[in-house]
Amino acid sequence: YLVKGKFEKTRLLFDQAIKEAGRQHFIHEEGLANELAGHAYEKEGYSDLAEHYLRSAFRCYEEWGAEAKLLHLSKLYPRYISSIKRGLFSNAESIASNTSNSSSNTNLDLSTLLKASTAISGEVEMSKLLLVMMKIVMENAGASRGVLVLEKDNNPLVEAVYDLSTGENRILEHLSIEKGETVPESILKYVLRTNENIVTQTKSELRNYTSDPYLQNVDPESVLCFPINSQGRTIGLIYLENRFVKNVFTRERIELLSLLSGQIAVSLENAFLYNNLEIKVKERTVELQFEKERSDQLLANILPKETAIELKETGETKPRSFDSVSILFTDFVGFSTIAKTMSPIELVNTVDMCFRAFDEIVERNHLEKIKTIGDSYMCAGGLPVQNSTHPEDIITAALEMLDWMEKFNRDQEKKGKPKLGIRIGVNTGPVVAGVVGTKKFAYDIWGNTVNLASRMESGSESNRINISEETYLLVKDTFECNFRGKLKAKNIGEVSMYLVERKI
Repeated sequence: YLVKGKFEKTRLLFDQAIKEAGRQHFIHEEGLANELAGHAYEKEGYSDLAEHYLRSAFRCYEEWGAEAKLLHLSKLYPRYISSIKRGLFSNAESIASNTSNSSSNTNLDLSTLLKASTAISGEVEMSKLLLVMMKIVMENAGASRGVLVLEKDNNPLVEAVYDLSTGENRILEHLSIEKGETVPESILKYVLRTNENIVTQTKSELRNYTSDPYLQNVDPESVLCFPINSQGRTIGLIYLENRFVKNVFTRERIELLSLLSGQIAVSLENAFLYNNLEIKVKERTVELQFEKERSDQLLANILPKETAIELKETGETKPRSFDSVSILFTDFVGFSTIAKTMSPIELVNTVDMCFRAFDEIVERNHLEKIKTIGDSYMCAGGLPVQNSTHPEDIITAALEMLDWMEKFNRDQEKKGKPKLGIRIGVNTGPVVAGVVGTKKFAYDIWGNTVNLASRMESGSESNRINISEETYLLVKDTFECNFRGKLKAKNIGEVSMYLVERKI
């Protein structure tokens, strides 16, 4: 594809070759693929990408031990490899001549150091920071596997694992170091206790830790473990290993990581603060949402749902006229006399128990509670959303209220307490509805229909449902009703009344 000029497909295949070579641990082929990719990108004019692939090739050849190849690359691509020669990685010329302690190696690549430091400091979200940080540390250390351990409440936990050989990449799993599955516990505890680096360049240098289960299982060639300090205290450590190559952790690499560790500590502390702030913001958001839901619920308890929505969206509600609404009033018979025999707490609890039951009945039958006045309860059907079933709905609710009161009085009799009789009145007709007040506002209805419903209640009998002729004409085919005469109503004259017996 490269020869045919199809560079886009070439790019994908180079990356595939590099990835697969790395996964299979063919370090020399991984280096070759990176070198060829770098050469291709340079030819196409992508200098930044060319630099990336050529530096990757240098690292692979260095890990493979191809000393002559390192020298060849440094001469062939001085524009990209010169900084590596100055100390970011092993100096190619010193490798070739086996003079690794040459004074030329002591000059760190400040440009690379600044880039790495800037990349680390640019992240405040913990998960992203750990990924960036471990990637940079691994690139600059020559390790095949790295582990970040952070102390939380004096308990060291594994927070990041980065493995180039297997592609393993895990963060924020809070794993214990004591199981010995992820890191050598003995080395980590020594570094945390002494705040000193541990560097071993060969397996033989790990003889003091041969009893460690992790090292017995893994048996790495080179190991580096260094603490991360912040404001005079150790907040964690980074453990690095190369399972295949000796003498990886050179003085230059350790020096570079030592300089980076300061920025790592600062960035971790900032991420901790950011994370705590995020938690507090989320907690406060939950609190605010809870308060909003609570406020909405209180508003819904006071106003009909549609009216509450209108009030929240516009800040006001407009009065509305309804042509047909059914209204129900209840009142306890002889309540004033019975109340004298009860304590204030018992009186309130009794009324509350009844009205709670009425609330459930009203909601179940798609009615709207309007208000309570003393021992009187008022509800309506057909508003704020109009419907055609409100006369039947309200009579059904009235019958359920009588059934509930009958059970309530049986319990009262068993307890030796006074029974409560109830009168219920219903009327149907036009009303005006709206919200009144600015602080303790309330949804209310007005009109002669309301007044007549109240007269139906006061003219009813104990434990009976008294309805007007207007309501009777709407429910006579659904409920059995008996005519009981006429009632003189103020400003209306005589009106016919009916007692509801049962549902047909």
